[in-house]
Amino acid sequence: MQTLHIRTIYTQSRRIYGRPLITEKLRTAGLSVGHRRVGRHLKQSCFQDTTVQGGVQQRSRSCH
Repeated sequence: MQTLHIRTIYTQSRRIYGRPLITEKLRTAGLSVGHRRVGRHLKQSCFQDTTVQGGVQQRSRSCH
């Protein structure tokens, strides 16, 4: 259930939001989650981080 919420927030943010912002969004939506749980879900689902440098989005290619 929480994975669905995490995936939704992640895709709505155009894959820019990371663990802290996703945790904040889930808490404001009324869900009781911790940042470590959100981090585990992101890691297990192999979501790729996106960073914005110089106005260009760059994705890491690793899936740790």
